[in-house]
Amino acid sequence: MGPPAHRSNTSPDLPLSLSPRTGHSLIIRGDAKRIFLLDAEEPNMVVEKTAAKKSISVTLALALGLCLPGGAAWSQTSSARVSVVTARASAASAASIVGVESITVALPVLSPGNSPAVVPFPAASARDLVKLPAAVELHPVIGLINQLQETGVVLPETYSSYADAAKVEAAARALPEGSSIREQLTQLAGVIRASRAGAPIDEETDKRFFDGSKLSATEVKDIPATGLFGVLSGMKRLLPASVARMVAVKKIAAPAPKPADPKTFELSVDSVRYAPIFDNLPQSTREIKNEDKQLVGQDEALKAIRFGLEMKADHYNLFVAGPDGSGRSLALRHALDDIAPKMAAPNDIVAATNFADKDVPVFLQLAAGRGEKFAEGVAGFVSALKENLPREISAGETGQKKRQILATLQAAEQEEQAEFDKKIASIKLVKGKFGVYFAATRTEKGMQISLAVSHEGKAMAEEDVAAKVGAGAFTQAEFAQARAELAQEKSGIIESFKAMMQAKQKMTQKVQGFLEQLDAKAAAALVTEFANQLVGIAVSGPSTAEAEALKKRAQERDEELREAMKLLGGKKFGKFGAEVKIGMGANGPVVVAALVFDGQRLSDQVAAEMIAAGKFPRGAYAKAFSALSKKAKAIQDKMAEYVAATQKEAEALQAKKPAATLESRQVVAYIQDMAQFAAANYKIFLGGLKESEEKSGLKPVPGMPALAPADFFRVSVLVDNAGQQGAPVVFEENPSYERLFGYGEDNARSMIIPGAGIVKTAAPGGPTLKGGSFLKANGGFLILNAMDVLKSPGAWPALMRAVRSGKAEITEGGLVGLASLKGDVYEVPGKVKVVLIGSPMIQMLLAAHDEDFAANFQSVAQFQPTIKITKDAVGGFLNFFKRSVGGSAGEIMDMTRDAISRVLQQAARLADSNRYFTSQFGALHGLLQEATYWARKAGRTVVAAEDVETALKAKTDREDVHYQRMSELYRENIIRVETTGSAVGQVTALAVMGSHGMQMRMTFVAGPGPAGIVSVDHQAGATGPSFNKALGNEYSFLMHEFGEKKALKAQIRVSYEQSYGKIDGDSSTAATLYGILSALSDAPISQKFSVTGSADQFGNVQAIGGVNEKIEGFFDLCSHRGLTGDQGVIIPKTNVGDLQLSPEVAQAVKDGKFHIYAVDTVAQGMEILTGTAYQTIKAKAADRLDEIAKVK
Repeated sequence: MGPPAHRSNTSPDLPLSLSPRTGHSLIIRGDAKRIFLLDAEEPNMVVEKTAAKKSISVTLALALGLCLPGGAAWSQTSSARVSVVTARASAASAASIVGVESITVALPVLSPGNSPAVVPFPAASARDLVKLPAAVELHPVIGLINQLQETGVVLPETYSSYADAAKVEAAARALPEGSSIREQLTQLAGVIRASRAGAPIDEETDKRFFDGSKLSATEVKDIPATGLFGVLSGMKRLLPASVARMVAVKKIAAPAPKPADPKTFELSVDSVRYAPIFDNLPQSTREIKNEDKQLVGQDEALKAIRFGLEMKADHYNLFVAGPDGSGRSLALRHALDDIAPKMAAPNDIVAATNFADKDVPVFLQLAAGRGEKFAEGVAGFVSALKENLPREISAGETGQKKRQILATLQAAEQEEQAEFDKKIASIKLVKGKFGVYFAATRTEKGMQISLAVSHEGKAMAEEDVAAKVGAGAFTQAEFAQARAELAQEKSGIIESFKAMMQAKQKMTQKVQGFLEQLDAKAAAALVTEFANQLVGIAVSGPSTAEAEALKKRAQERDEELREAMKLLGGKKFGKFGAEVKIGMGANGPVVVAALVFDGQRLSDQVAAEMIAAGKFPRGAYAKAFSALSKKAKAIQDKMAEYVAATQKEAEALQAKKPAATLESRQVVAYIQDMAQFAAANYKIFLGGLKESEEKSGLKPVPGMPALAPADFFRVSVLVDNAGQQGAPVVFEENPSYERLFGYGEDNARSMIIPGAGIVKTAAPGGPTLKGGSFLKANGGFLILNAMDVLKSPGAWPALMRAVRSGKAEITEGGLVGLASLKGDVYEVPGKVKVVLIGSPMIQMLLAAHDEDFAANFQSVAQFQPTIKITKDAVGGFLNFFKRSVGGSAGEIMDMTRDAISRVLQQAARLADSNRYFTSQFGALHGLLQEATYWARKAGRTVVAAEDVETALKAKTDREDVHYQRMSELYRENIIRVETTGSAVGQVTALAVMGSHGMQMRMTFVAGPGPAGIVSVDHQAGATGPSFNKALGNEYSFLMHEFGEKKALKAQIRVSYEQSYGKIDGDSSTAATLYGILSALSDAPISQKFSVTGSADQFGNVQAIGGVNEKIEGFFDLCSHRGLTGDQGVIIPKTNVGDLQLSPEVAQAVKDGKFHIYAVDTVAQGMEILTGTAYQTIKAKAADRLDEIAKVK
């Protein structure tokens, strides 16, 4: 990363100087147009110029209209200094002189030693207004999220449960018809339903959801429900597509002559609920040892995180996918705590004024902690010049020299003036009776010369002439003759005056140039000193013992030489004194010595003049000079010896140091350019900037600070890594555009043009920039929540550009500048590993619809929503409980053994499985907090199992008020559902509302009419596509069973009684087939059973979602009415692994008061429901169909 506007600089090798003020040397050559900056430790650091790239890339839908003024180019010129030649007689008195004649002579305006030159103020310009487009096309995923937010739909964190399928389908319905994402989400919802509880969708199917490929008809399952009973009929999981295809080819086995024993299909209590081995659990969480364990069951995700963090190649940014609360953030922090501290601390980054192009800042990297020091050093550099340069020029050694020169000039001008005055006095008119009066006054047009006849050295008014004529001093004729003679002399007088003025002008020009050279030389010397100090601040490494020792020796040698020169300067050489000092020769520092006589320094010319004047003999001068030269040479030789020794030792020390880095060379090159600018524009440090603005015709608006030298030198610290140990890890909780990338301020000045208005003028030092989280993470890791970035206007497109280009965009005006298309964009190089955290759904959407994301996030860590129940998994959860208690600062109390067991059971319930735990530790942490609350309310000091139960029930009561009202309707039989007795053509099906199961009474009628199954709800337009598909499967089943050899001519009508909402889903397919077979065979169905399950065309019962809630809902209704001991639920056998029923249901199953049957086929379920062999039911149904077919 190099400064974008450095010129290539070269410099000859120069020896290290023994500077009295610093260990660095900056030498200004000749006219101060070239500066060579040398560091004793890192000499001749020069870099090539690189171009800064500016770009604006906006992908944001904001309707903001904002006018941002532009800047005008600022150029520097020099202004002339003004001086006035004062007349010996005033112009006011000349007006009354008789016969006075005025002539104007145009002369250039010069003034040596006057006030500092005026610094020009930049010309004003205003940017044209750009109208913001009404809308900008959005990123497809951002558009999806915005549409879902408007409808209140939330994408799921996982894609393994019924609730997830329902959310995906709701998201699909929220999108416009024909949308490709809508079709993909619909397919995904079906495949989610086809996955078993606790088993994630296979990777290949996962990849196909959004890659544009189509899923087969057997792969696409059900669409979740909407409306009151539509939601009730929704499903949670279906079999994987591969299994579905496998079982689809099975035919229903031939029925046994007698019905199967229901006990064959009945589940034991061990199959309906997981419970840990109680004796294997600790007595309480106090007995659990503190262990720094990784998350259990997420081995592949943990490996993927480490791979993504450690992979150095480009494009391997990391996406950590998993449900919220799954431990994904904790695992990421754990890995970062191990990896980041072992990495090198990155450099600071600063943006500084580009002296070649102020609109494009220079970006520099400095060692960690040096950025702020560099900014302070630049401010100190400006402040030191502002304070010291005016004093040096006016009162220092330079000021003294200037006063001496001006005194010499004044004397020379006086001599010229005296010669001219003498010439004027020598002119005699009318044989000496009259003289010449001369006066000169400066005007805007030049010098106005006044000539008149004088008498006795004085000019005369008319009354003076009359009085003198009357007194006989001269006659009127003589006065007239004098005026005639003056007219003849006039041209000669004017030419003489011009010659005098030209001589003065030449002297003034020469002195003016010399004075400016003195000022420039003084400025260069101070710039040299202060710039070298800045080099030491910015790039010099930490001082070693050897370096300190060398520095001390150099100081001692320097002090020794200075003491020798001081002694020599105080020595007498006969009549002469001595002056000794250090000067800079062509090959380095030299001793400059001279003799002094009567306080005057003797040059060869001055000495010759004094010898000629007899002040001292030539021999005495020669003898004294010889003696002084010998002693001065001895000091010079010692100086050369010390310089050589110091140089050699410095070179030896330098050889031990590592080579200067590219970044440090760039910093030194920048300071070199800054010093060059400061030396060439030293007048900005001398004051007068306010006057410059006023003379430019512009006036600052009220409240606008006056222009100051610091405005020409701006440094913005974008990244400060002071105190940073290892690589930075930045968790940005609020990833807005400006917090991610910062913003820029143009520093434009608001100026008033009299009679025109207010305009903006560009700042002489360019913009001020502020870095954001992306740059703060340079050399390390930036962790963001993907959804938060997607929701933040402008943030996501800018982040993708940054990871693609490796450059952070800082926009002038931040988000406003981005939205208005008016803000300049500054690209700052930065190497950042971006880590996004989000749900698998977001990761899939982005991978399918964002090319930049797909190309640059090639590391993905997938956290599974569930963890297989093993001994290690239980140990991991126990460790989680221990950490939760220990890290809660008393918010979570220790738990008893029974409480631990109950929470582990709830972990399985959250996974809807008796084989897997949930990985959503956040939900369990919340349960521990709530259980602690109830334990304290009960006056306990530890959490018991009853506190966990109370917390779970209280949460349910808070969240399911509507369910409680619905339960009352069922219990009071307002919504009719039978739990005893039997009926033909009536089945109790099950559905889910919220987190509870509900019952649905289905009735069936068979008779003559157009053949087929007619849904009363479908005729009313209250069914969805998944339900309609199930109707087709149901009729296909009848064709398979009864229509292979003859056409079916019966019409079967089915109705969901007391259903007032839309119905969708296929979880009642098996129930429909049971009801149809009952209606056709006239076999009563026992109402003590409720049923659930999907089914295919061959009568194979398939898995559904929400099985636990459905069973518990029917159990609650039966319990309220009174358990009879023979009531129960028939479920698909493929849902057995999903069972994690409540303790109450499990206890009833154990006691034989409630029964759960798991079946593979409709035939098995029908036998349990009716107590009749399926073969018999099928035969009766066939007979009934034949009877209906005969009806005309």
